[in-house]
Order: sequence, then structure tokens, then C-alpha cells
Amino acid sequence: MGVARNLVLLVLMPLMLVLLHIHWLGFLLDEVLFLGYRKIPIRQPLFILGVPRSGTTYLQRTLSRDTQFTTTTLEECLFAPSIIQRYVLSWLKRLFRPITRRLFQNKSSFTQSMDHIHSLGLEEPEEDFLLLLPILSSFIQMVVFPSNPRFWRLAYFDKELPERERDVILNFYYKMVQRHLYFHGRDKILLSKNPSFTSLIGSLKRYFPDSTIIACVRSPEETVPSQISSLKPAFDLLRHDIADPQFQQAVSKMLAHYYALIEEYSGTENTLYVLEIGELKSRLYDCVLSLYGKGGYSLSSEMEQFYQQEAERNLAYQSAHQYAKESHLENRFVDFNQFWPMSGQSRLLSNAAEG
Repeated sequence: MGVARNLVLLVLMPLMLVLLHIHWLGFLLDEVLFLGYRKIPIRQPLFILGVPRSGTTYLQRTLSRDTQFTTTTLEECLFAPSIIQRYVLSWLKRLFRPITRRLFQNKSSFTQSMDHIHSLGLEEPEEDFLLLLPILSSFIQMVVFPSNPRFWRLAYFDKELPERERDVILNFYYKMVQRHLYFHGRDKILLSKNPSFTSLIGSLKRYFPDSTIIACVRSPEETVPSQISSLKPAFDLLRHDIADPQFQQAVSKMLAHYYALIEEYSGTENTLYVLEIGELKSRLYDCVLSLYGKGGYSLSSEMEQFYQQEAERNLAYQSAHQYAKESHLENRFVDFNQFWPMSGQSRLLSNAAEG
């Protein structure tokens, strides 16, 4: 397994280094050609975070249908994080549309294996924590280096990182959002979805004081095995052992930390609102209305009709992700009950009339 993993990294790492150098060249050109991006205000951003496997992707992709919001796509995060790269990418896609359309339709065996867990598509909305890859501060890097303590420290962002390091990362992220708005429209509202951002709720509120934060949750006995199972395709590709007790312990403790933070900040007025996955499935329309009200976002009649129709479709949806739900897994390393006294009631929907 070690030889196979080293061969994968031997191919992957040089490609990543080349891509990083291209990104930084793009950032440099942005400062010359599009310096006005730094003056763009970021108003009322909406952050979707919480525990993984709790409906965050579905909520992001549903809300992204509203054109007042703008969210990042996978291709932008990986291949065009700078403004100049996005213009070049847009031009190339128009020029080679027949080829790129076929390219987007054809999926690798890895992306096909991920479809029942988290569908991957270059043009689909995706987590913008990938924008932190150029400064090597994205938690996704843990998948490549699961024993590297630096990437695990990101899972305890506000707790373990020094203030100076937190500010470097948040300042970079802030500028990346400004770049995104410069390209897609300065009047747009950022729609961001990152479960890993649960560890920086305090920092998000400090940098984006008028933001609305939604924390999606589900019961720990479902979250922990589902999250570990969802990592299996990537771990198999990189020849990591998903059953490693140290790794499972790290995941369990990280999720316990997320639950504790959600419980802590949900008790602070207007810091975040909790949305339980069962409510998202059974009461999508009510959830969306409450979210719009609490965030102060306008809701058009067209979008209201869309959400009503989507709520009806959502009731019939069944996830294709199958995983072993051993009752011992979530309690093997940590007692979640001390962190999350789940009541099953979404705090997003409580006092909805006040929203």
C-alpha cells in the first residue's frame, strides 16, 4: 500500500505545485489589472456549516437557484481562483463549448463512486474552503495527509491557531470572496457552504458581522459512520486505511468539537441558527422562509414557487448512500451526549414569525 500511495503522490504533487504557481501568478495579475476588487463590500453573506452529511450540500444547491446569491463552483475553486483565470476560463469554455460539454458529461471512476455520497461536477456549486488551497490552509488536505497535525489543527481553528495565523487565513479568504464578487457581480450575496468552517464561527462573525450562519445537524450516531464512509473513495484512491483507529478517533473528536461549538453559539443571540436534517427534509419550504426572514433576504414569487415544488420533490427523496451504522462507532472514542443534547427541533424554525 505504501508503494502505491507514493506513486499516486509522485504524480499528484508535481501537478499541484504547477497549479499553485499558476494561481499565484493569477493573484499577482489581479493586483495589476483588477485592483478595484479590494473595494467591493461583502454584504449579508450566508454561511452554511454544521456537521458533515447533514444536508449542507443539498441546501447550498437549492438556494443557489436564487440569482441574488452567488456561490463557487468546483472548477473555479480548483482551476480559476483568481479573476484573470476566471476570465480566461470563461473565454476558453465559450471557444471550446462542444468539447468541454462532453468533458463535463464524462466522469471518472472516482467521481462516479462519489455520486451516491456527494456528486462532483466541475460546474456544480462546491465548498469554497478549496479557495484556501493556495495558502495550504484547506482542511481537505487532510485526506491526502491524514496524519499531518497541521491540517488537523484547522479543525480547531478558533481554539488552537494563534490569532496572527487566523488573521492571515481570514484576510486571504476575504480577498478571495471579493474576487468572486468582482467577477460575478458586486451586488450579489455570497452563499458559502463549508462544514469545516464550523471551527471558525467566531472568526466568521468577526470578519463578516452582518452574516447569517446556518448550522445543519443530524444525530451523532448517523453523522460519524456516514462521514467516515464518505471518505472511503478518496482514502481508497490514495491507499489510506479508513479503518485506522487513530484516524477514526481524530474524526470522532473533531465532530464532537463541532457539536460543542454549535451548541455554544446557538445560545448566543443572532450568531447562528440550527437546522436539523429531518426538518430540512420534511419542512423545506418552512425552513427556507425562516432562513430568508432571519437573513433579511428578499424572496421573489418565482423563487417561492420553486421552493414549494422542491419541497414536494424532497419529501420523496431517498439517499443512495449506504453505510454500516454500527452503534458502537460513535461512542468508541467520545461521549457525544455531553456535547449535544439533541432535541430534534430546529432552532432555525423556532420563533419563525420574528425572523
